[in-house]
Amino acid sequence: MRCYLVTGPGAKRYAATNADARTTRNALVEQLGCKKKDVKIEQTDIPVAKADLLEFINILCAETDVKDAEE
Repeated sequence: MRCYLVTGPGAKRYAATNADARTTRNALVEQLGCKKKDVKIEQTDIPVAKADLLEFINILCAETDVKDAEE
């Protein structure tokens, strides 16, 4: 499944469409108080097969676990 990854300083969000990604970027700019150029949008693919999707989700969870442990 094709989607968009929106990343900014300390934030990561996924959006379904390019328009949604731009809206998400604008919200992150406001929320984080950073500049628009500091929030990137990149097209990415999320696997849809069950095993691949679960692996993808577990990677996301591991990233969150590491981030939480650092705080």
